[in-house]
Amino acid sequence: MKEPIHKLLIILIVALLILGGLSFIPWSTISGGKLHDYNLLSDILISSPDSLEKETPEEENDMDPELLKIMLNDSAKNEVKEYMAPGYMDSVETPSTSIIPDSVKIQPIKEGDLVVLEDYTVTQQGLRYLKTAIGSGTLARIGVVGDSYIEGDIMVQNLREMLQDRFGGNGVGYMNLYSDFPGFRQSVRQGGKGWEVHDFKKGKKNYIGVMQHYFTPEGNATALYKGVNKFGHLDKWDNSRFLFISPENAVIKTRVGGNNEWVLHNITGSTDVQEIYLSSPTDRFEIETSSPGIIGLGVWLDGNNGISLDCMSSRGFSGISLADIDESLTSKLSQYISYDLIILEFGINAMSAKQKDYSVYGRK
Repeated sequence: MKEPIHKLLIILIVALLILGGLSFIPWSTISGGKLHDYNLLSDILISSPDSLEKETPEEENDMDPELLKIMLNDSAKNEVKEYMAPGYMDSVETPSTSIIPDSVKIQPIKEGDLVVLEDYTVTQQGLRYLKTAIGSGTLARIGVVGDSYIEGDIMVQNLREMLQDRFGGNGVGYMNLYSDFPGFRQSVRQGGKGWEVHDFKKGKKNYIGVMQHYFTPEGNATALYKGVNKFGHLDKWDNSRFLFISPENAVIKTRVGGNNEWVLHNITGSTDVQEIYLSSPTDRFEIETSSPGIIGLGVWLDGNNGISLDCMSSRGFSGISLADIDESLTSKLSQYISYDLIILEFGINAMSAKQKDYSVYGRK
């Protein structure tokens, strides 16, 4: 039996009144910014530019704490400069700056209106190391360091596939020892447990490299990596590598392939970076250790030649922490892992509605 038309109208009117009432509730304030305010009539009302500016809520400052601290320090220094006596800087000699005329500036590579590649280096040879490695037939390693925009190998996995299609190579390159959401990444199957994660925000600076993370065992720690077929060249790889620091003697077990025996590695304590390197084509690599003093730096799954593309992502990364990476650690890592090109991806964690000056990046 059909409902009388007046009952349907009443239901419709009541629903509109409820929605209209909800649009007056300050959802953003109540939820701490997790929910947005909305207006039922916002799509049909014409707002003036002034009203739009007033309606825009002030964003909370969610920048990288390291970037915020540096900016505050710079602000304090600028305030000191303002109180210097007039004419003080006039007596200070400044070195002359060489300016390259626009007439000799090398133009970026273009395809139509699309800028394919713009080299900002003075010598215009920013890709010489990568080109040399590819031309020599050795392994050319590229590192992509970024924020959560590339988390889970997003975007990087497609770039890796295209480069390995063109220049050869296999494997995903760098892998962390533990992930809270291992299934999120589609370019490798990752498992394991028992690792504490230390990032660039809270970890000890002398263990923070370009990867921006390191890992320490909690009890019996394991790590597992398996190849996948969702992207090209990732079902198998030629070499498995585990880099770590072990200040004290330790025991680490590794295994390649699911049916092979575990290999026992008795590690002599040292403050230097050490390596377990297994050169054997495989689709599976496992690590296990109960030694509490180990500082795990990462795992690399690579081919013998072609392209290796490492995805190193960190939530909240603004790029500024790269200025503080430990040079000694970087030098020691380069004995085993050296990069021919590093791509930096960041921005969202450095932006704020109140922040207008980003000159700190130029000074760093």
